[in-house]
Amino acid sequence: MTKKALFLVFLLLFASSGVAQSGRPTGSNGLGATNDLGAMSSAELFTKAENYLRDKFTELEVNKVPYSEDLERKVRKEQKLLAAKYAAEIASRTESAPLDYYYQGRLHWIAGNRDRAAVSLATFLQRPGDTESVKTQNARALIVDVTAKKGEVEAAEVIFGDYLKTTPKKNSEIASMHKQLALSYTKKGSYEEAAAHAGSAFETAKTLLFEFKSRAKALNVLLDAGITAFEGFRRIDESEKAIASLTALRQYAAKVNSHSVYYRAVDEHIRYLIDIGKRMEGLKLYDASFITLDREIENNSVKTEIRRKLAKRKTHYKILGTRARTLGSIYSVMPGKVPGVASNAKKQIDLSDFEGKVVLLDFWATWCGPCYQAFPKLVKWQNDLSADGLVILGMTRFYAEDKSAVGKRGELKFLREFKEKWELNYPFIVASNQTNQINYGALSLPTAVLIDRKGNIRYIESGTSKSRLVEIEKMILTLLEE
Repeated sequence: MTKKALFLVFLLLFASSGVAQSGRPTGSNGLGATNDLGAMSSAELFTKAENYLRDKFTELEVNKVPYSEDLERKVRKEQKLLAAKYAAEIASRTESAPLDYYYQGRLHWIAGNRDRAAVSLATFLQRPGDTESVKTQNARALIVDVTAKKGEVEAAEVIFGDYLKTTPKKNSEIASMHKQLALSYTKKGSYEEAAAHAGSAFETAKTLLFEFKSRAKALNVLLDAGITAFEGFRRIDESEKAIASLTALRQYAAKVNSHSVYYRAVDEHIRYLIDIGKRMEGLKLYDASFITLDREIENNSVKTEIRRKLAKRKTHYKILGTRARTLGSIYSVMPGKVPGVASNAKKQIDLSDFEGKVVLLDFWATWCGPCYQAFPKLVKWQNDLSADGLVILGMTRFYAEDKSAVGKRGELKFLREFKEKWELNYPFIVASNQTNQINYGALSLPTAVLIDRKGNIRYIESGTSKSRLVEIEKMILTLLEE
């Protein structure tokens, strides 16, 4: 990379980072005495911040402090504050060597200040020094990540090119840069470039199992890269390459005995065939998958887990790609009617009334703890996407043992108060029995079902997590664009 090109990247990053460096920080936030920092080198400050999580959790374990998610969030926040403090300490020093800028950038990265990290790392690259080192290559990789995420793919490609022309190289960094460029090109609508980078990310990720100390991390990177490649080829209607990506992902998972990656590859393949109008072929693949599984997987516990997951999905596969079922056995609607439906006097709602809209059926219950995780997203989608054609229906039923009229009135009162307490701004459909859950394969809660503008069932998933909510939102946006 020419110094002129690097300088332009530096200006781009600096202009958006709001970086201002002046004055030595004073006071202490309880994460270390400020007076002691001056004696520490930038490398020592970075090492201390980088190891903070490990050291803190070791201390908590020794003191027999029980783990909780709140505790983990607290410790991670402490690490970010510590890293920001140490980065400010380095910035306040009157004399800085090139490596000081490198460690300052890495500290900003830990602190979550990506733009500031990139500015410091770009400064490091501009200073004279060893142009072929692990730190130089790491700086380039991190700058590519930031620059690509900002949509400056041309600049990111130049820096990536410099990385590839230099040694040493790490496949984990190469896979990460390819993936980020794929995502950035996708946002720009440059799907051919996105697919090319996604495919390269996947090919590189296949080599990572022995580069990472953590098998779980390596498999997560592999899965992420494989699915990104599949989606990239899918987006440009390269169905053979899309399927080839999933096949390669499945075969690699078989070699390393990963039930989660293997199942995901098979599940995506079946759903993809159904989604592109090859429903019968998808269902045949489902049946054949059990035979393939016996041939490819030797570990019995892995094989059993994949079989269990596939068997649980059988009903969903049979429903996907078919017409939406009428919602029946409706006892009550909250509020009194569903927008777009003339009447529910027959205790049923014909979802063909919503043709031209995307419908999300959220099957849930008040006793279902995981169901609550989706509430903030459901409210947000209702606010942001209803004008674009999204209809959200919260599907529940009577669960109280008292099935009398008095008992039902009491449960309805509780549901109305619950709706108000949680500020849920979309309609509730309260059914008398399990009919709707059976029709939509929603016997496990929560279950999300998405119906496209033509009235076809396009998505069914049970369970919830941050990644699942991201997946649902992504699918909603895809269907709204169709």
